[in-house]
Amino acid sequence: DTTYFGYSSSSPSQLAVNTSGDYLVAVTVPIQQAGTAGTRSTSEADVRVNGGKKNIGVSRAFIRTSGGNSQSSNHLYVLLKGLSSGDYIESYVRNITTATDVITIPSQASMYVEYIGNDQNVYFGLGTTTTSGTNFNPAATSTVSWYDDSTLGRSDSNYTHNNSSASTTITLAANADYMVFVNIPYTGAAANEDVIGRVLLNGTLVTGGDFKQGYIDNTSGATDASIQWSGVVHATTTNSKLSVIVRQSAAAGTVTVNNDTASIYIQQLPSTGVYYGTATTTSFGGSDWNLSAANATTSLWTNDIVKDATMYGHATSSNSFRITAGPTGDYLLALNDSRNSASTRTNEITQISVNGTPVSGALTQTHFVRNTGGHNQSSGSLVYLLRNLSASSTITVTTVTEPGTTLGAANEDQPAVFMLWHKTAQSNFTQDTERWYDNVNAEPPTD
Repeated sequence: DTTYFGYSSSSPSQLAVNTSGDYLVAVTVPIQQAGTAGTRSTSEADVRVNGGKKNIGVSRAFIRTSGGNSQSSNHLYVLLKGLSSGDYIESYVRNITTATDVITIPSQASMYVEYIGNDQNVYFGLGTTTTSGTNFNPAATSTVSWYDDSTLGRSDSNYTHNNSSASTTITLAANADYMVFVNIPYTGAAANEDVIGRVLLNGTLVTGGDFKQGYIDNTSGATDASIQWSGVVHATTTNSKLSVIVRQSAAAGTVTVNNDTASIYIQQLPSTGVYYGTATTTSFGGSDWNLSAANATTSLWTNDIVKDATMYGHATSSNSFRITAGPTGDYLLALNDSRNSASTRTNEITQISVNGTPVSGALTQTHFVRNTGGHNQSSGSLVYLLRNLSASSTITVTTVTEPGTTLGAANEDQPAVFMLWHKTAQSNFTQDTERWYDNVNAEPPTD
């Protein structure tokens, strides 16, 4: 849509901004390493404006080729504040370890960009410390301190936050549902470190609120990682308080955000057009989510927390793996899952399908478990636009073991959560660039 975006095949990495304002960006980059020598590689993704990296968060994806593990994915969700007409957005991906293995994109990467006008109620804050200091891997739970940045952040009327007296809590004024994205990058120097993050509402863990995919191997320069969460917070009372806690999940050791920044994005959802459900079991494996391709299993969404019955068809008691969308159009999805395993070097791929066909690039494959040094937990996060769905399309979430990795059991230790939000085409605040980025030859879209 030329109102908001411009694109030229002569600069295929750049998305130009035609309207000044704030933009939500969600980047998904599946990666694969072809080597089998047991090397460690970490890929980092960031978001840039006019060629300059914005210090609002990065994503990191780790691959260790031993045990058949060769796949992972980067997921990053940030708000770009105060862009001017003529600015351009890019996402850079680079290797940050000493390994020299070739990393490829096995399916396709995507970038979703949405103009966030003044008609949307959002909060975007940054963080570099917790209540116990700069260490994000403490043995005892510590709460992340957020700060409002006048240049990079945004705090609309529905949110109350104070940098000095209440830095750890964000007060949600309205009794409503909120889409929430959290990103915490960090650096450590001990093997088998991993941070577990948790999203709390009024001091209680929200449904499916764990995130912990940031494994540090500390070999070949693999000392950097990140954790992400994407889901919905269901506030049943006014002035609910949202916070994020962190603690050590695996090996002890200090990890800090170093020169990067943690971030949290909150957006109040409308009262219509949204589905949000949870799953703890699958159609084939029951509580085990790590099955071979021959036994690929779909998530059973047996609990509907939010459902616009005029928009979505879904039953929790029969065929609960299938969610039927209503009208033709675009649907933004957010997924989070949280798992543990006692098997060595497991990794699962969670894939979105529409009408039984996998959507290329709509996946998360960050469930690597080393099973040493106390590292037995991981998670997956995904934000993706399902574009141009036909009426009554069915959406499913399938999980399968990464080919060649261990088939030991991997169980959900928190419910998987899944959101769909119908996006009204050509509205005054929603545009997307998935069609711009969703092509392998860098040619401009034809639709």
